[in-house]
Amino acid sequence: MIKSISNLIIAKTNSALYDAGLNTSELLKKSGISDYEIETPGVRLSENQYYSFIDHGSQYLETWSEKTIEFITSQNSIDFSYALFPQLASLCLNEKSAYDALLAYINHRVIIGNVEEIIVSVKPDETKIEIIDFSPNKINMSSLIGVLVYLYSLVKMYHADAEIKTGLATNKHKDLLVSFFGGNCIFNQDSNYIIVKNQHLFSKNSNFNPFLYKYQKAEIERETTSLLSKSSFMDMVIVLIEKAMAARDIETENSILEYVCNHLRISRWTLNQKLKFEDMNFSLLLRKVRLKKACEMLSTTNMNMQEVSDSLLFSSQSVFSRFFSSNIGESPVSFRKKHRGI
Repeated sequence: MIKSISNLIIAKTNSALYDAGLNTSELLKKSGISDYEIETPGVRLSENQYYSFIDHGSQYLETWSEKTIEFITSQNSIDFSYALFPQLASLCLNEKSAYDALLAYINHRVIIGNVEEIIVSVKPDETKIEIIDFSPNKINMSSLIGVLVYLYSLVKMYHADAEIKTGLATNKHKDLLVSFFGGNCIFNQDSNYIIVKNQHLFSKNSNFNPFLYKYQKAEIERETTSLLSKSSFMDMVIVLIEKAMAARDIETENSILEYVCNHLRISRWTLNQKLKFEDMNFSLLLRKVRLKKACEMLSTTNMNMQEVSDSLLFSSQSVFSRFFSSNIGESPVSFRKKHRGI
């Protein structure tokens, strides 16, 4: 599974840093993140982009970690989560028990991001929810504490008097963290975790709404499945290639490349460097899109060969035929006859 994170997380952090007086344009540039990726709804950012953003941000702002922890612990994490990811937050608040709510978050957290690992260990009397940090040099610590704060708050939403022990893989910012988690907080642990008594974790939620839950569950499953099938940056470039082909003022292969770069606000070199992270380059991706579209047109439409060639922005029908035959192993005419009986 490709690890990625919602651009909403980066956008929110970027906005806070901008308000603090940081040159965020330079930060995004060094992190390999374009304005298009920040501003376009539904875009996913790769694990490498996310870690690069945190790493460079920490270098720009020495108090990055402290300010992040201060922001996390001062917010109502339930309200904050609902504002950014309402469908997931709603499902987590309408589960059969606090345990089911935690599993709902863990199973569908890809909607927010899946760069960390969450392990649940159920014992006879208590359950441990542990968050493992795989980031280089533990640069993602502040964000993981944010996840822990949310899970802690979620349990408390179901049972305000739930007994929760908290372990933190840091010895910094103790005053801020103790003020949030309380005295039952242990520092310098191998990982970040909470331990909850099972009598609170598994007790039934008297406010559970099964009718609403059915629709919430179906919607979140659709969104999760859709996200898991995407390939982050490469998927976004494919969409732009298809848009370029549909644009009336785009006439050549080079124009497609310019269109994509202009919309992403990056250079050709940067485009290919970003695609390189997914073992791809622009020329190969364009070829894949053209072949897919050609096969669709030949098998599902009555467009003649010249129209198909023009739609895919080939310089001539003969160039298109050679391209198709060399990649598919048969001529466009033969392919159409085989798939449509024409």
